[in-house]
Amino acid sequence: MLPALTLLASLAALAGWALVLRHAWRRSVGTATLVLLVPGYAPWYAFSQFEHPQKGPVLGAWLGGHGLAAMGLAWLMLARTAG
Repeated sequence: MLPALTLLASLAALAGWALVLRHAWRRSVGTATLVLLVPGYAPWYAFSQFEHPQKGPVLGAWLGGHGLAAMGLAWLMLARTAG
């Protein structure tokens, strides 16, 4: 059950990030390159310049999915090494 939830959280994070990246790409190639390559720029861009009718759920899926996926992967690795 936990691997399926971890995968679901990862897919939610990927979907949210893809929407932010698509918006950045439509804005300019330079902005999309910064979102792709500079780790701190993506969240800053998402909160300050990303415009979407469902901005809250998109950012929640992106950032929350990352957090849940990280916790799920850590839990799975811990269970594997302890077991």
